[in-house]
Amino acid sequence: MYLGPETAMPLASAIAAVVGVAVMFWNRTVAAAKAVGRFVSGGLARLTRRR
Repeated sequence: MYLGPETAMPLASAIAAVVGVAVMFWNRTVAAAKAVGRFVSGGLARLTRRR
């Protein structure tokens, strides 16, 4: 399968844009990831708790 530059460049540009926005708002990105982690771990703890 050939992936020419006319296909690869827009994909690379889109990935770079997403990474750039994440880096610009790094503190908020990390805080959001931690919040999601706490939400998931809290939900798993509730599901696996014995009564």
